[in-house]
Amino acid sequence: MYNIITIIALLALSTRQIEAQAVLATACYFKRDSQVGLGNAGPCGVVTPTTNFTSCCVSGDTCLADGLCHYTHPMPDAPTVETGYYMGGCTDPSYSAASCPISCSDLHLPDVVYNQTTKIWHCCGLINGSVRCDTPTDETFSAPAPSALSVTFSVGPTPVTAASSPSSTSPSSTSPTTLPSASQTSDPQATGGGLSRGAKAGIGAGCAIVGVAIIGLLAWFFSRRRTKHAVMRETLGMGYGYNPAVGGYKAERPVELPSRAPEKARNSVRAELG
Repeated sequence: MYNIITIIALLALSTRQIEAQAVLATACYFKRDSQVGLGNAGPCGVVTPTTNFTSCCVSGDTCLADGLCHYTHPMPDAPTVETGYYMGGCTDPSYSAASCPISCSDLHLPDVVYNQTTKIWHCCGLINGSVRCDTPTDETFSAPAPSALSVTFSVGPTPVTAASSPSSTSPSSTSPTTLPSASQTSDPQATGGGLSRGAKAGIGAGCAIVGVAIIGLLAWFFSRRRTKHAVMRETLGMGYGYNPAVGGYKAERPVELPSRAPEKARNSVRAELG
């Protein structure tokens, strides 16, 4: 029994290690209106099994320092007023990692604007459903000016992992794609949904562990049953008697009683003599 339990434990540990290697933090989450949701975006960097959580930007956009993102598609028509800059998301679903931008996360839209006079960033306003960066909110945060922000990564249509081609890890090697509309960029959660790759891998690994445990228990049950039947068959052919040598009862082979044929012969002789 102990051997079977040990085997099950080792198999479960191996499955857990494979799961940890297979699960990559490629799903991106955005915090809007203080609620975290899955977004249509990609990590700002190459993802490996040992990569810490990173910031995210919408596919086709550029990742900047301080968790900011920049898109280059044409600006929408009036009355919408955008700047092309917005706060990104991150790959941590709990949104507690240091790489998760928290500025403007309590608002509905992530768009931001830089005030050249005060040298500070503002969260853009929202009027009648339209983004209005010309009427920013009072919520501010500190970050370098747009001209001083360094480009860290260009997000492609699919996440870049350690197994991907090295040439796809640099911003200049990302092939042009159809950029999302202004509404998609302003609300990255709009097209998100479903289970992430990590969640699917976790479910698969959990099912594998349960399957291995069930097979191990069945093997132990039938093995014990066969052993029990073998002991019973052996016991049926043996008796139990007190053995002074061992100080108790011990299984012994039944003692065959002597034949009663000689007794019958003596009785016949007595009858003839009498």
